[in-house]
Amino acid sequence: MKYPCLVTTDLHLVDSPTTSYRWDLFPWINQQVVKYGVRSIRILGDITDAKDNHPASLVNRLVGSLQALHTDDLMILAGNHDWLLRGQEFFRFLNFLPGVRFITQPTEDATVAYGDSIIMLPFTKTPAKDWADIDWGHYDYAFMHQTVAGARASNGQVMEGEGVPPMGVRKRVYSGDIHVPQTIKGVTYIGSPYHVHFGDDFSPRVLLLDAGGKETWLQMPSPRRVVINVASLAELRRMELDEGDQVKLRMTLTLEEKHAWSRIKREAVAILEDKGAIVQGTELRLDKTTQGVDRDAARHHATLTPADLVMRYVQRDELGGAVYDAGMDVLEAP
Repeated sequence: MKYPCLVTTDLHLVDSPTTSYRWDLFPWINQQVVKYGVRSIRILGDITDAKDNHPASLVNRLVGSLQALHTDDLMILAGNHDWLLRGQEFFRFLNFLPGVRFITQPTEDATVAYGDSIIMLPFTKTPAKDWADIDWGHYDYAFMHQTVAGARASNGQVMEGEGVPPMGVRKRVYSGDIHVPQTIKGVTYIGSPYHVHFGDDFSPRVLLLDAGGKETWLQMPSPRRVVINVASLAELRRMELDEGDQVKLRMTLTLEEKHAWSRIKREAVAILEDKGAIVQGTELRLDKTTQGVDRDAARHHATLTPADLVMRYVQRDELGGAVYDAGMDVLEAP
């Protein structure tokens, strides 16, 4: 590995217009190559989201993007999303590209400069068994794509791990697989360079590593993928979003409001688009407290007049007097 080295992971590239922002990573990397004099690039697995059967459009775009990177020292680990059957990794053909190595077995980094010794470890379901013969004390760094017990996933789940053995390298272990940046049990997770899933709330990053072991964390501009949970249009209007954020909306309504979902959904989408967000989906959820048989609630609602219902609706969504007057005009029409 030649320094400075740029390290990223978990690209999860797909052939979809809604995730086109992920492909912006490659020209951004080239900008960092120029800015920081980057000489080596390492991708620690999961270059694509699907494991196999990739469309030609994705494969051709990926090959072109990799070849356009300004480096002759690019190594890519096979992650758990990069193969369906061991020995039949889809992207092994990348080894035929000049300056590119796709790593499917534990491999020493043969391009090491400045005296560091590095081991590259692609994903395995049985790391303790497959790494049993590795002399960890021989290496300064280990780059891998594994989950260690206790790592926190992007959905907040604490992972059980894959039985990663103690790794007594002299300096540091870096890993892909977990998208949330963190350090756990001596393993530093680089983190994905952008939000992959809706609901991701971490700060994406990319590592720049120099010959002295100094870490510089870089951030690529990219949209957030936000899940919004609200119970009213007024609540939605108060939310702050950035231009280009991708949004999935979940709106919780009462049973008595359910009939108005079509209209509420249209208004909600308009509000989000006015904020510059890109709406990727809407979902209606019913307030569980109003479901089932609730005789007291039923008697209460039965005592509400149509005028009471109009008033409650206007007050809850802060629609103002004009909307209330219009509602009353409808009720009083012959």
